[in-house]
Amino acid sequence: MVRSLRLVGRSRYDLVIDLQGQLRSALYALASRATVRIGFASAREGARLAYTHRVPVPSLEHHAVDRYLWFGDLLGFARRDPDFTIRLPPEATAAAEELLSRHGLAGQQLAILVPGTVWETKHWSIDGFAAVGRHLAGRGLRVIIAGVARDRGRAAAVAAACPGAIDICGETTLGQLAALIQRATICVTNDSGPMHMAVALGTPVVSAFGPTNPVRTGPYRQPQSVVRTGVACSPCYIRALRDCPHDHRCMTTLSPAMMIERVERALIRFRPADGSAA
Repeated sequence: MVRSLRLVGRSRYDLVIDLQGQLRSALYALASRATVRIGFASAREGARLAYTHRVPVPSLEHHAVDRYLWFGDLLGFARRDPDFTIRLPPEATAAAEELLSRHGLAGQQLAILVPGTVWETKHWSIDGFAAVGRHLAGRGLRVIIAGVARDRGRAAAVAAACPGAIDICGETTLGQLAALIQRATICVTNDSGPMHMAVALGTPVVSAFGPTNPVRTGPYRQPQSVVRTGVACSPCYIRALRDCPHDHRCMTTLSPAMMIERVERALIRFRPADGSAA
């Protein structure tokens, strides 16, 4: 970190915008020696003291995307709807298609399950993902279990409980995963990066939420894509299961039937006019 701070200091920036609002990001803002350093007035860990200009936050009950757009107001940018377009390189799409061919999935309609995420408490159950996978397989979709290398244990367990599912966890780059999500009929996730990726790519997504608030970080402008039980202790923003005093009830009480009902709604809502979707 010291080396990177020195590098930032030598780069002679004029303007720094700190969207994270924590001590670490504030140190980079200070190290930049920029004349203008902008951050949220509500930044944590004393980070606000590093800024020359502070964006007021009237309420935290706004999506992160909308909060970030407030910086544009301060900088004089015209207000427009955000553009989440992801332009995939042709080689990523080609590699994704080659992977599908290798697994005998060329030309098949796909459902992608992404059961991993960084926080322990954001994980919906393995049995739940497997039940959704079996339901989607029963509708004629080929089920793929995807994720990064650290998710391999969970992915393998889901695949083992979902006959016919193909586990490709850890086999894709980020671009290839995006190409697969773009190609899919539906994507089912926890609160995670692939969830936001599906929104950006226009793929129907259904996501299990527990310790976090979907109003702040859920699928942007898609409240219908969120499934949560609404227990009184949620959202709590507790990351580790050992720190949860309520037996992870926000996720353990979220049933497969609840997710499947929302999946069915998503499939109907996004069905093409020609009825070609599964």
